[in-house]
Amino acid sequence: MRIDSTIAAIATPFGNSGIGIVRLSGKRALNIALNIFTPINKELKTLEPRYATFGTLTTKSFSDQVVCTYFKAPNSFTGEDLIEFSCHGGWHILNGILKETLNNGAAYAQNGEFTKRAFLNGKLSLDQCESVIEMIHAESDAAISANFQLLTGKLKKQLDQIQDFLIDTKAKIEVTLDYPEHEPQSISGSLTNALNQIDALLATATTGQIVAGGVNVCIMGLPNAGKSSLFNALLSTDRAIVTNIAGTTRDTLTESYNFKGMKFNLTDTAGLTDTTDTVEKIGVERAKEKLKTAHITLVVLDATTPLNAQEEGLYKLTNNYITVLNKTDLKTHPTKISFVGKLSGSCQEVSALNNVNIDELKQLIYKKTIANPPLPDQLILTNTRHVEALQIAKASIKNALSNSQVYDCVSIDIDDALNAIGQITGTYASEDVIDRIFSKFCLGK
Repeated sequence: MRIDSTIAAIATPFGNSGIGIVRLSGKRALNIALNIFTPINKELKTLEPRYATFGTLTTKSFSDQVVCTYFKAPNSFTGEDLIEFSCHGGWHILNGILKETLNNGAAYAQNGEFTKRAFLNGKLSLDQCESVIEMIHAESDAAISANFQLLTGKLKKQLDQIQDFLIDTKAKIEVTLDYPEHEPQSISGSLTNALNQIDALLATATTGQIVAGGVNVCIMGLPNAGKSSLFNALLSTDRAIVTNIAGTTRDTLTESYNFKGMKFNLTDTAGLTDTTDTVEKIGVERAKEKLKTAHITLVVLDATTPLNAQEEGLYKLTNNYITVLNKTDLKTHPTKISFVGKLSGSCQEVSALNNVNIDELKQLIYKKTIANPPLPDQLILTNTRHVEALQIAKASIKNALSNSQVYDCVSIDIDDALNAIGQITGTYASEDVIDRIFSKFCLGK
C-alpha cells in the first residue's frame, strides 16, 4: 500500500457532463494544488480548509475555470489532506487536469484507494467501506436505504456491543482462572446477550438478500399464452418480441423494474411444451432452470381457450405461484373460470396487451414476496460476507454456552467469535480479504 504517496484520479464517470471532479489525497495534495491552481482572489496565498475557492487551473496545454475545495487532515474522507477540483465535465479537460497532477508528483490512484485509505486511517470500518460501493451499485430505494444504515456505522455500533459482551465474559474467566479460590462468576448472561443480538441481525438476512439482489419473478406458460406481452406490460416497455406465432420466445430474457422501492428481476421464458425443435427444446430446459431460482412464478393461462392437461401440468413445476389469467378483455372460457376457482394460489385477471390490471398484479407480486417490507432506517444484513461471519460467531458462542464450565475452551470459543466479528469490521480481516473488497471499487472512490 502506497500510504505515503499522494494519489489522484477522476472521480466522475467517463464521458462529457456539466461538471467533473478530479480528486487528490495525500501529504502533497495541497502543494500540488497550489502549483496548478490560482485563486481569483490574488491575495490568497493558500487554500482555506473546508472552503470552496474559485479560480483558474492551468495545465501545459490549456486552462479552465474551476472550484477547488480543500479538506485538511484528519478532517477529510480519507483522513489525509484532500483536494477536489470541480471543473467543466469534458473528458479531455478532466484527463488533462489529471495528467497535470501526475506531472506534479501525484500517483495514479488504484481502484477504491481513496476509500481504502479512509479505512486504514480509521475514518471508516470495513463494513462501512463495503456500503460505499454497494450504494454506488444500488438499483432500488430499499438497497440505498439499507446500505446507508451501514455507512452511518449502525452495524459497527451493534457489533461493538456484541464484542463488549464477549470481552466482559472473557474478563470474568480470566479472574476465575487467576483466583480459583473465589466463587466463579456466571458467564452465561453475557454470552446469551451476545447470542440474542446476533440472532436478531441474522433474522434480517433473508430480507437483506432480496433487498440487495431483488425479487426473482419468473413468467411461465404454454406458447401463445401472452407471456412476452405480460413481460412488456410489467416493464412498461416493448422489450420482448411479441407475435401471434407460437414459439416466438426461444430463450430466457431478464429485465428489472422497481415497485414500492424494491427491485424485481422479471424473466420471460420459452413456452413450456413438448417439441422436436432443437432450439426450442433448449429454451424449454432453460425456462425450467430459471424456475429453480425464482422467488415466485407467474403461471400465465390464456383465458380464451379450453383448459388442457398441459396447463394443469404447469403447476407441478412450482410451489409458489400466482396464476395470471390473460386476455380477459376477450370472452373467458368456462373451463378456465372453474379451474382457477379451485386453485389454492392467488389469481389475477389481466389483459397484458391492453395494460389492464397490471398495477394490481405488481401489487400482488409485492404482497406475496415481501413479507416484511424494510423500513428506511432499519438495519438489514445485505452482505453475504457479513452473514457468514456472524454465523461463525454464533456457532462459537453456542459452543461456549454448552461448555460453560470448561473455562479454557470457553475462552477459545470467545476468541473465535471475536475474530469472526472482526472480519466484518476489519479489526481482524486479512490483507487478502481487504484487497478483494477494494478491488470491486471504481477509480476515484
